[in-house]
Amino acid sequence: MPATIGQPVVSLVPVGVAPGKTGQFQFNYLDANGNAVNPPAGIIPQWVSSEPTAPVVAAADGLTASVTVDAKSTITNFLLTCGSLLADGKQLQATLTVPVAASGPVDPVTASITQTA
Repeated sequence: MPATIGQPVVSLVPVGVAPGKTGQFQFNYLDANGNAVNPPAGIIPQWVSSEPTAPVVAAADGLTASVTVDAKSTITNFLLTCGSLLADGKQLQATLTVPVAASGPVDPVTASITQTA
């Protein structure tokens, strides 16, 4: 992916993925106020994982992806990056550090609501 121009699209704290398990991730387009907006037509985000033992598989539309950490992996985290090049040439990119722990995902301690339509 080309160098990032502008601000990251999202930056949240993930719960993590345990070895042998799969995590699900979503790329979100946001406006200047941080509100979700519809994806641009015809633009398919591209996903990259920093670790070969945690490969990323994107959905056909590029908006979601899954990462399955190899059961024998000894990594403690990996970087998951997703980005897209808009029609006007602006690059949007987000990188998330995803923890890998033998205990797996932690219990949630808070919640949020996101409007989807």
